[in-house]
Amino acid sequence: MTVSETAWERIGANPAAPRASFLSMLDWKEQWIDGNKFPFTPSVSELYGVEASVDELLAEGLEASIERHERSAAACRAGARAMGVELWPRSDEIAAACVTAIAVPEGLTDVQVRAHCRERYGVMISGGQGAGNLVRIGHMGTSARGLHPVVGLAALGRTLADLGVHVEIGAGVEAALAEVSQAKPAIA
Repeated sequence: MTVSETAWERIGANPAAPRASFLSMLDWKEQWIDGNKFPFTPSVSELYGVEASVDELLAEGLEASIERHERSAAACRAGARAMGVELWPRSDEIAAACVTAIAVPEGLTDVQVRAHCRERYGVMISGGQGAGNLVRIGHMGTSARGLHPVVGLAALGRTLADLGVHVEIGAGVEAALAEVSQAKPAIA
């Protein structure tokens, strides 16, 4: 994360800015950036997790990782379109490569869709994080490899069909597989 000096001034002038919290940007700035002291007891397991993730990224290479995430996103979005569901972003240019956001069809809620998908098919999809009646299929890290995005899409399609929505599951899976088949082989 980067924060300009102007932004720091505005954050510092905000009386409602969070303080005394692991999430407080001001606490981090004052103690870590300005004071050169880690402001909280670090979570050792999280630091090991970050280190392992960085090691994986370095082994794969940044460009290859970006390409893998973009290919997974393209597969998931092509499949969603072919299935007949509405993608939430106005365009792919503003969509993140780590998640595909899909508008929940009329008459259903994201809570219903997510619960059914998890309970019936063992696949966890996310809600819209306050952005509306959406579900999100994640494809980041290891879930941006192989058939992971296709499995998420197929589970969502079957869930919607179970809940009475007409979707073209087969067309969606075929479209996603066509994108996946163009991917470079994954590293071991």
